[in-house]
Amino acid sequence: MFNELETVIRRPKFVPSLSGIKKSADYLLTEYRELAEWVAPADIASNVIRDPKDRAVLACAVGGKADFVVSGDKDLLVLNTYQHIPLLTAAQFLQRLSEK
Repeated sequence: MFNELETVIRRPKFVPSLSGIKKSADYLLTEYRELAEWVAPADIASNVIRDPKDRAVLACAVGGKADFVVSGDKDLLVLNTYQHIPLLTAAQFLQRLSEK
């Protein structure tokens, strides 16, 4: 998952945004690496989800005993829950936070 973040954050389309906050991709990745909780991913069956690339998200969520997965990915969201872990949009997650 970290490798994917690194690939995405280094895309040219993010250069203006990073410049605007006076941060480099390297800086953000270093900060993220220090703050992230590193987990051993669980094994996820290949037939669980439509997009095989999304298995990594579920594997980390299960392996890390996540309370939620927040995503805009329709292939993940269609599951609603996976192994008792709710899969929520950002709006749904914020709604849950405001209810508490």
